[in-house]
Amino acid sequence: MNKIAIIVYGDGGGLGSFKVFVDSLHKELSKKYTKIVLRYVNRDSTFFNLINSVNKNDKIEELHVFSHSIGAGLFLGYKDPAIAARRKAIWLAADKAKREVTYLEAVRTEVGAVQTDDFYICAITARKAKLQSKFGASAFIKIWGCNSGIENLDIQRQWGC
Repeated sequence: MNKIAIIVYGDGGGLGSFKVFVDSLHKELSKKYTKIVLRYVNRDSTFFNLINSVNKNDKIEELHVFSHSIGAGLFLGYKDPAIAARRKAIWLAADKAKREVTYLEAVRTEVGAVQTDDFYICAITARKAKLQSKFGASAFIKIWGCNSGIENLDIQRQWGC
């Protein structure tokens, strides 16, 4: 069984290219792994397809994701013009029909994001076991991005953490 690392990076918008960080991490991980997959990803389907494409003789030991992120997910396609246009079209259509955008419309519109909600809707839930089987027993995922686990004691105190 081959232990591998995967480094995924999305769009940085005004933050610039995450490729600089990817290259630096790749150099460090190459001391530890003989197989490292580097991939630019800016769509949710591409992210999950990448994990699914891992060979049955390989196990992901480290998955690093460089992306803009918020509490709802990883925005790999951050500031992507095609996604912004799609989002605007959904909002205009709902406004024209004098209704609110629905939950599922919002989730399905954000194709540049791997959202926490993606793990609850049927498309991912049905593939959960297959996705998990791609990871080694001691694997971990590191998310490198805005609002992705940065310590803030004031917020922790506010929420009683």
